[in-house]
Amino acid sequence: MSQCFIELSIFLKNGKSLERTSIRIDKPIRFGENLMSCKVSFLGSEKYDAIIKGADEFNAVESALSYVRAICSNSEDPEFFISESESMKGFHKESGWM
Repeated sequence: MSQCFIELSIFLKNGKSLERTSIRIDKPIRFGENLMSCKVSFLGSEKYDAIIKGADEFNAVESALSYVRAICSNSEDPEFFISESESMKGFHKESGWM
């Protein structure tokens, strides 16, 4: 059973309006003998949902955060917003949002 470990509140651009939603990363669980995995859920944009694997719990969460950053920084459909006025498109690690 998955369990939410961390959640990021965001906005999705839906046409001309923004919808409040969130991205969730579940607590890492054992995957096979030598891996851990985290489920990443993009509520409202399920096409980006994924199972991310890592060597250990820390690596699985780190990899899941990198995946979320890459999707939010590059997606045009939908476009993700960190606030009602600030798009996440083109944001990078150095920008400070994640």
